[in-house]
Amino acid sequence: MNLQAAIRQDGLAGATPQAPRSIRETGLSDGFLLDLLIKTMFRQGMEQPSEMAKALKLSTVVVHEVVAQAEAKSLLHLLGQPGGNMVAEMRY
Repeated sequence: MNLQAAIRQDGLAGATPQAPRSIRETGLSDGFLLDLLIKTMFRQGMEQPSEMAKALKLSTVVVHEVVAQAEAKSLLHLLGQPGGNMVAEMRY
């Protein structure tokens, strides 16, 4: 029996895991995610949380948590919103 047949037999076909909604749900340490975020921002020149979330394959909710930690530790500074638009995404 191959893997696909075994998955269908167990009723897991099409089942996808839920995306983590918090740092805790990722199973990774705060420090690890903070380090990964800062490295990714530096190497890829990212400024917006949506870009960071896409690169790190994390939800924007988790990325915002990590960004808040980085701000609290003075590792990031808010640059503002592009064009001063209140709907636009913040830049760091």
